[in-house]
Amino acid sequence: MRSPTVSHTDAIANAQPAEYPKPRETRNFGGREFVLEESIKGDIALIRAWKVDEAGNTIFRYTANNFSSAMSLSAKVTIVEVSNQDLLNVCG
Repeated sequence: MRSPTVSHTDAIANAQPAEYPKPRETRNFGGREFVLEESIKGDIALIRAWKVDEAGNTIFRYTANNFSSAMSLSAKVTIVEVSNQDLLNVCG
C-alpha cells in the first residue's frame, strides 16, 4: 500500500510511540514520498459469482469482476455464492 499519511513523522524516524519498532521503507512516486506497508491478508473471503463449474472455477459479472477474483486469491478460505444455479460441465 502506498500512503503519504505518516511520511516525515515520528513513525518513520523510529521515535515514539512504541508501536513502530523500526523505520518504515519510503519511496518517491511522482514527486511525493510514500510509506510502504505490508498488506493485510484475510482469513475468509465472501464473494458472489455469476456461474461456477464442477471444478470450482468461477465466472464474475458486472462489479463483482473488480475485486472478487483478487479477494478469492488472497484469502485463506473462500466462500462463493452463485447467482446462476446452472452448474457448468468441465470440458476435457
